[in-house]
Amino acid sequence: MICEDRVCISGCPPQILKQQDNHVVLAITEDNAKKGGCTECLICEFLCWEKSQNALKIDVPPLETK
Repeated sequence: MICEDRVCISGCPPQILKQQDNHVVLAITEDNAKKGGCTECLICEFLCWEKSQNALKIDVPPLETK
């Protein structure tokens, strides 16, 4: 499914998403995203589901227990 709206990019509070080669990708390194660049608020996925084509799916790993 190809999305034309890209509401996930404009709706991302920390602005860590960008469009590259007709795909939505991280605008920061994956390592930087893991260190807090991405707050995992999942608003990008919610906006995609609510206002666009439900093309985005994010799998958040389970929390580690100590």
